[in-house]
Amino acid sequence: QTQAFERFTSTNSDSSLSDSYIYNIYEDTKGQIWICTKNGLNKLMPNSCSFVRYYSDASHPDNNAYTNIKQDKQGNYWVVGAQPGIFRFNDATGQFTYFNDDQLPQASRYGKCLYIDSDNRFWVGTIGSGAAEFDTRTHKFYHLPIVPNGKGLNGVLVFEILQDGPDHLLI
Repeated sequence: QTQAFERFTSTNSDSSLSDSYIYNIYEDTKGQIWICTKNGLNKLMPNSCSFVRYYSDASHPDNNAYTNIKQDKQGNYWVVGAQPGIFRFNDATGQFTYFNDDQLPQASRYGKCLYIDSDNRFWVGTIGSGAAEFDTRTHKFYHLPIVPNGKGLNGVLVFEILQDGPDHLLI
């Protein structure tokens, strides 16, 4: 049996992928495919093999690198990337709401991964500042301690977060 592959690239067309540098591909609860790129969030329109592009800051392209997207139990989309913090994304309006993590120095605020645990708690892994829990009610970040050879994170680079028990995260 032969499998077919469809290749999508970034072109000058507004309906193409916004950037060929892809960080993450995610399928939501409705079966929609989301692609996080170096320059924009993209939703695949499967019937036309085209994309809808979304940007939080069209005037500053460097701020539109998105590395991860997840959907919470209420159907909200959450996105992390080059901006320090987290975005709530409204698919119906195409609008981003930004929640800043101003506790971190500029050089170490790049969100790499996002995980929503079984209790609907949000965990953000960063490049340079370890991991933090984001409280969706207060919009505040609570950073896990970095304690090499102790009880805490062993370093500042977090590429993935998973849960393997009710109160146990793998970071």
